[in-house]
Amino acid sequence: MVGTGLEAATSNPLPTGTRFDAGDISPDGATLYVNIAGNSPLYIVDLTGWPTPTATNKTISGAAGNVHDWAYNPADGKLYGGDTGGQMAVLTIGSTVTRTDFNVSGLPSGTSYGGAWINSAGHLVLHRNDGKVYEIDISGPTILSTTTERSSTRNEAAVCVQ
Repeated sequence: MVGTGLEAATSNPLPTGTRFDAGDISPDGATLYVNIAGNSPLYIVDLTGWPTPTATNKTISGAAGNVHDWAYNPADGKLYGGDTGGQMAVLTIGSTVTRTDFNVSGLPSGTSYGGAWINSAGHLVLHRNDGKVYEIDISGPTILSTTTERSSTRNEAAVCVQ
């Protein structure tokens, strides 16, 4: 995702020429959440006023570290991702945005989790750039399954809402 086209129409402009590598959209298509490597700020784009959407940015407080994709969870309205430090990162969004990281036994550090989504069972799925895919029960959090797919230097994931 590169910041082009929305900049002139936003209340707090998105940076131009920027690669937003972490983000997701609400299931109703009304709100886009994006940022750069999971770090502050979080840009919240209201798409309901298309073709002139508005964006606000909010500073993320709490834990920090690189998250290369966020997954919106419709059950609780939070964003989930995998930190390169091997933790599950959670953004709680309200009048402020707070990040909390949780240790997940067996979730490796050192490589980006470029793909993140919430599956139909409500579990976080992280696709690591080395090809490993982890399904995580967010209530634990615990790893439920691990599979191996293709590796990539960059990947992106999104859930398909029907």
